Parts: sequence; C-alpha cells; structure tokens
Amino acid sequence: MLAPMSASLISRKAFEAVGRFDEELTDYEDEDLFLRMFRNGYENVFVDIPLLMFRACSDRPSYALRMSGSSMFYLKKLLRYFPDDQACGRFYARDFVVPRFFAQLFTEYVAALRSGQSDVALTALRSLGFVTQQHKLRIRLLMRPVLATLHCPFVARSLLIPMLLLLRPIVRRVMR
Repeated sequence: MLAPMSASLISRKAFEAVGRFDEELTDYEDEDLFLRMFRNGYENVFVDIPLLMFRACSDRPSYALRMSGSSMFYLKKLLRYFPDDQACGRFYARDFVVPRFFAQLFTEYVAALRSGQSDVALTALRSLGFVTQQHKLRIRLLMRPVLATLHCPFVARSLLIPMLLLLRPIVRRVMR
C-alpha cells in the first residue's frame, strides 16, 4: 500500500479504465485499485509532504468478520494475479503474498482472542490454516502443531500466544 486512499488523487480516466473499486472487497479495496492501475501501466507520483493524519486504533473494524472475509477474498485474488512459477524459480505467492497475510491473520487471531471475539478468532484461525497450506514446507510442518493448539482458546491464551509474542523476533526470522 503506497498511500491511504484519503491522501490520493486519481485521474478519472485511470479509475474508469481499471474498473473502479472491486465491490466484493470491504478491506483492501484501495490497494486492489492501485495494484490494477499499476498493472495496467498507470504511474504514480509521490509527494513527500505530510498532507494527512491517520489514526489507527486497536478496536478498529478490521477485526470484524466482514473484514476477515474481505482479507481472504483479496488474498485469493492476489494468489491468482501472482501464481508461483516453479519452472522459472519465481515464488511470488509463497515468498511475498503468503507471509504478509500470515502475519496479519495471526495478529487478527491474537487480537480477537484477547478481546473475547471468539467468532472472529475462529475465522482468522481458519484463514490461517488456508494460508499455512500455501507457505513453504518447513512452515507448514512447523505450524501443524501450533494450529492444533490454537484451536483450544484456553491453551492459546494462557501458553502459546504469550510465548510467541515473547519470541516474536525469532518467529519472524523463521517464517521468512
């Protein structure tokens, strides 16, 4: 994501040419629009002057079920846009798309579990399972027992999550 939509000016010609916003998305609609514009040859100009203040809150609506569904819809769209090409040794989905969503979904799961939103936590956990299957083999093998543990909210809340948060720098290195 280059810039928030509220800090962007887009020509009507480019906006219309790429098909406007994808109405299936309730999150990532701006990123999806920018990606389609760049893929269609439209360029951008970056103004290095702050023109907008953006405030993020831990209780923002991105943890809602609707947003989680939109995240998975966009992830699957990206996997179609950028499939891995083993013959050429290019692994866009596995090496770039999947790790980004993996980290985001784990963060969503932890936030939902902490706030008592069990339905959102379960949705994030299912999505995490899907993303794990797209990851590198060593990550899939490593995550199997972790995902099984995460299905038990009491164990996840009391043991696994505090341990993973404490070891976050090591976890990030392993997940690459």
